[in-house]
Amino acid sequence: MRGSIILRLKNEQRFLPRVLEALSKQTYRDFEVIAVDSGSTDQTLDILDRFKDRVEISVYNIPPEDFTYPYACNYGAERSRGEIIGHLSGHSVPIRSDYIEAGIKHFSNRKIAGVYGPVLPL
Repeated sequence: MRGSIILRLKNEQRFLPRVLEALSKQTYRDFEVIAVDSGSTDQTLDILDRFKDRVEISVYNIPPEDFTYPYACNYGAERSRGEIIGHLSGHSVPIRSDYIEAGIKHFSNRKIAGVYGPVLPL
């Protein structure tokens, strides 16, 4: 079962490397990252580029004036290819290497529509 992690981003250079590092070390590997950026003026886009050899990342840009959290999440979901969609901000680090695996396994039960897992808010 393929997963998609949607990252909502704007000027996240401070913590984004930790988020992407944690995603690159996940035990579950069948996932993509959909990065939805809304006008970053710092090194956010460069950081995403540096991690593309370790994590499958697609980057989409939306105008800053169009940004809301729901819009960014829906924008990313529309472009995702995963059967399961997860959301993270650019400053929330998955605290376990099996973060995706632990969440995705529940979806083999057809009665499960959503799960939530712990992150380290920065």
